Amino acid sequence: MILYFRLLTMLLKGLFHKPLLLGEMGETTFRVLPIDTEFMAMNAGRYFNFMELSQQNCNQRAGFLKLAIKHGWWVVVRSQCMSYYKPIMIMQQFEVRSQVIGWDERHFYWETRFFKGNQLCSVGWSKVMVRSKRGGIDSASVLSQMNLDPAMKPVSSEILTRLESPKRSN
Repeated sequence: MILYFRLLTMLLKGLFHKPLLLGEMGETTFRVLPIDTEFMAMNAGRYFNFMELSQQNCNQRAGFLKLAIKHGWWVVVRSQCMSYYKPIMIMQQFEVRSQVIGWDERHFYWETRFFKGNQLCSVGWSKVMVRSKRGGIDSASVLSQMNLDPAMKPVSSEILTRLESPKRSN
C-alpha cells in the first residue's frame, strides 16, 4: 500500500517538475521508512521498487506516460540487476537518479544510482520494452512518437552482459 501512496505522491509532484528529455537525468528523493527495512537497513528488494518509481518519474516528465496512455502501451521489465556498495539505514533520506542510457531495436536501457548525500550507495540497471495488446513496440516507433531521433544509441557490452537473460532449456 505504501508503494501506491509513494507512486501517487511522485506522480502529483511530477506535474510541477521541469520536463526532461529522454536520456536526461531525473532525480527523486525518498526516505527509508520502517516498512522498507530489514535489520534497520533498506531491504535489497526495495531498491528495485525505488528504481522503478524513479523511472516512472522520468517517463512522466519526458512525456512518455501521456503517450503510453494514449496508445495503450505499457512497459515490461525484461531484466534488472543491482550492485550494492553502502547500506541506506532506516529514516535516512536518499536520492535516486535515473536515466535512459541507450536503446536498441526493441529495448530501452536504464541506469539508476542511489545516493546518501554525495555517497554512492548502489547502482542498478534495467532492460525494458514497450508493449501493446498487439505485441512489442519497436524503439524507433516510440521515439518517433516522442519527436526524438530514433537512431540507435548502443549500450556498453558490460551492461548488456549484466542484463543478459539466462537461456531457457526445454
